[in-house]
Amino acid sequence: MINKSLYSDYLDKGSSQKHPLLSVILTSENQDETIGKSLLKLSSLLIDKSILEVIVIDNNSEDDTIEKLYSYAEKFENYKFVKRINKTDNISILYNEGIRLSTGKWILFFSCENPLSHENLEQIISILYRDDEYKVDLVNVTDSITDNTKNIFENFLSISEPIQFSLNGKAIRTSIIKNNNLDFDLTISEGREECFIMKALSLIEGIYLLKNSDTLPFISSNNDFKNMSPRNAYYNYHNIYEYIYNNVLSLKVNKYDCLTYYLNIYIKNIANGKVVPNRMFEEMKKDLGIIANNENASSELIKFYEDLCSNLYKISYEESTKLKKNKIQNIIKNLDLYIDGYFERDLRPFNEIKSVDYFGPSISPLKNKKNIMYVSFTKERRSYVNRREVNWTDGNVQVKEFSHELGLVITERPIYRLSGRTPQFIVKDSWKFMLEFSELLRSLYKKEVIGVTGSVGKTSTRMMISHLLSDENVVENNGNHNVRFAIPLYMNNLVKEPDAIALEISLNALNDFDTGDMSQLVRPTIGIVTSVGEAHTGSFPNIEDVAHIKSKIFHGLVDDGCAIINKDIDKNAFEIVYRAAKRKTDNIYTYSINDKTADVFVLSIINDKYYDQVTIQFFEKIYTYRLGTASDGMILNSLAAILTIWSNGKEVSDYLEKFNDFHSLPKILEKTELVFEGNKFLLLDDTHNAAVPSMLNAIRYSNSISDKFKGKKIFVVGQVMDLGVLSRESHIKFMNELLSSNADFIFGYGDLFKELFEQINSDNIKWFDNLESISKAILNSITDDSFVMLKGSMSGSDFKNLSAKIKKDSYR
Repeated sequence: MINKSLYSDYLDKGSSQKHPLLSVILTSENQDETIGKSLLKLSSLLIDKSILEVIVIDNNSEDDTIEKLYSYAEKFENYKFVKRINKTDNISILYNEGIRLSTGKWILFFSCENPLSHENLEQIISILYRDDEYKVDLVNVTDSITDNTKNIFENFLSISEPIQFSLNGKAIRTSIIKNNNLDFDLTISEGREECFIMKALSLIEGIYLLKNSDTLPFISSNNDFKNMSPRNAYYNYHNIYEYIYNNVLSLKVNKYDCLTYYLNIYIKNIANGKVVPNRMFEEMKKDLGIIANNENASSELIKFYEDLCSNLYKISYEESTKLKKNKIQNIIKNLDLYIDGYFERDLRPFNEIKSVDYFGPSISPLKNKKNIMYVSFTKERRSYVNRREVNWTDGNVQVKEFSHELGLVITERPIYRLSGRTPQFIVKDSWKFMLEFSELLRSLYKKEVIGVTGSVGKTSTRMMISHLLSDENVVENNGNHNVRFAIPLYMNNLVKEPDAIALEISLNALNDFDTGDMSQLVRPTIGIVTSVGEAHTGSFPNIEDVAHIKSKIFHGLVDDGCAIINKDIDKNAFEIVYRAAKRKTDNIYTYSINDKTADVFVLSIINDKYYDQVTIQFFEKIYTYRLGTASDGMILNSLAAILTIWSNGKEVSDYLEKFNDFHSLPKILEKTELVFEGNKFLLLDDTHNAAVPSMLNAIRYSNSISDKFKGKKIFVVGQVMDLGVLSRESHIKFMNELLSSNADFIFGYGDLFKELFEQINSDNIKWFDNLESISKAILNSITDDSFVMLKGSMSGSDFKNLSAKIKKDSYR
């Protein structure tokens, strides 16, 4: 079934039989000509068309592709196509959607750029007709067949010739894919097709091979691994390693044979690294020995393992634990030994490096710059990281006025005026440098690393954790700077040798396009999922998809690390997140407002105007503490923070009083006392941002404390952006929540609320289109001891400026 809310256009025709023999999956994006040729080829096959299911996943084409797709509807009995609402740069997402929509017994991924011939296709289908006879799970064909030589192998390890990997020309039994939760992993940045095929090959009973004597059995891939970085090669192999390891019971071949064969493929790339080999040795030490001693191990793999054991790499794991206090400073002075690059005129840092930054304006006002390492980004490199052109001043230009004051400059282009004055380390790629330097520092760092993600709540949770640890030196995000470009910056600041690092990690940092998910870089010792909700429905309309991305926080979790999960999230989402955590650790702890099966849950909440008292069951103990704002969301955040402190081996009771003076970012449930014409009122400003859960949370919290005020209760809401197809449904939900509250006045702002407010004929429920009129209406409704709540998105309108307008007008 097609979930029609996820797509802007779709067609679902058929099917004439319950399960067609073959589902053919195609992808398209502005390819009206090539998609037409591919569909023509499929429609002209001399076969019974009822056995065929054609599925096209369109990536929001802007040309005539959709018209072309409609025109072929009559050519097939079983035909589906969908047009995504939001364009993606990751074709793996399209493949996964195709798998989800398929109903055939077999799946064939069909390339429009390199389509199979009629003969190829008909030969594949003839084999699928007789699959009971051959008992195989994969049929492979080369792109040209000059004879009808056929070979059947028990499994892929039986193939004597070299194997290369690609999707094209392979029909895979659908049950192999769906019964083993096999999909295209979005956490790796390149070689996703290869990883998918490698995992599939590890699960299949046998292969039917259509080939001629002059060609390799598997079609050459565009990515032949030769240029893959050591880091990405290890990420890919580790991804495959974890999948095979966790699916050992269903394997048709020996798991160590598979792991050995695949490591043979990646080993040359991995062995070229300086940090990655040591990380691999640390994370896979036991199995790596078994793999290296497998009879299928290549000479390169065996030598690599021997070199690791002999500490021949520049920083072995054993060496890293023995380095002295000045280890990081020594590394910085000798960067050319660890990371590709060179010191201009061999001038090395002579000052201790205590911090790292890449934004000149944040450095400019500092008096002492001599201990700063500055990483310069060109506009082109910065745009690459963002995957779009950005407004960015060249990094060398940003520090032009004070570059001579810096302790060290990392740059792709030497700054010649600094030659011989300020140390410069010249690299080919500043982004790659930050990633590799992060890995290097993380391999040395042995203290607590806390990673927090969630649709809402991650910023406040991270800030609570840092606040509770305020007596220690903690590296953390600046504000809610949590995207992919931000994470390596904070990891680079491990040069500060902090007592802990607490990072919130956004969805786009967990779904990175060129580095894999950032949790692999952070490698948290404690991973936290605060929520999985509708904050991302503009990009991921399905909450399960959001859950899969958020669960990647645990992909990088260290062995025996700690996972902390909010048990109040959607049940299906919780199961997805929990399973991801379980694959990495048994140390999983849950928290909840009401669920008494959680490890930590709330017993009671006593609301007051300015402080709220919370009593919780914490395993076998009971604790009570105060919060400035005890909304459900803020309480949940506090439970995650307390569990983090406890997981860090600290006594919980010693830290609870610190909640008394905790303040989140401005405009996050921020309370301000104001006076207008002699009437006092409390302004609750929660306009930092908005999603469905946080919107409902703000309304419900405001309702819970409204009886503490003798004056008027005024609830003011701005529209919530980025909800995609769920936008209208969500705003109706907000409106219903508002109408059932104790508010005396309900005011709305933004076009998405306009229709809903205008349907209600009441002087106390009104919609406004400008700040001047809504601010005036709010203040004119004030009586002594009133309460005003503001909640809405920062983007989409000037609603974010309303609190400042009210404050300004109230002082007149």
